[in-house]
Amino acid sequence: MQQPSHQPHDVDSWDWSKSSPDEHLHNGLRSQWPVLYWLMRIGDSILEVGCGSGKTAVLAKMLCPRKRVVAVDLGEGAVAHTRMLAAHAGVDMEVRRADTLALPYRDHEFGIAFSVGMVEHYPDEWILRALTEQCRVAEAVLVSVPLPFY
Repeated sequence: MQQPSHQPHDVDSWDWSKSSPDEHLHNGLRSQWPVLYWLMRIGDSILEVGCGSGKTAVLAKMLCPRKRVVAVDLGEGAVAHTRMLAAHAGVDMEVRRADTLALPYRDHEFGIAFSVGMVEHYPDEWILRALTEQCRVAEAVLVSVPLPFY
């Protein structure tokens, strides 16, 4: 697995205990509703790249139970947390460790690929490579970055 040239933080060392799973999902619904809106509308399958805590992918599966929802991250801690959150929410979804620059999926396997709060941590060259890879595996790509009012 190819390692990114720039790792913004060590997700394996994040303190996931700052909120309960229910609080985590509630906060995700409140903050990620614009992303979730488009995930509900586009395609029949969803891929979250760099899932971090997993809350957006888990919420997408809760809102779209018939869609295939997959979450990937390079960090083992992120993968473990996302699996725990999915189990807590009672949703069945694929969660796996994968490199953003070499996603283990076929061309156009997903209706939409998305990332939330990930790309702004990386250099421009890496972002272009990551988005090119997402365009390869999905018919649409959605990127969300933090803004003062969002």
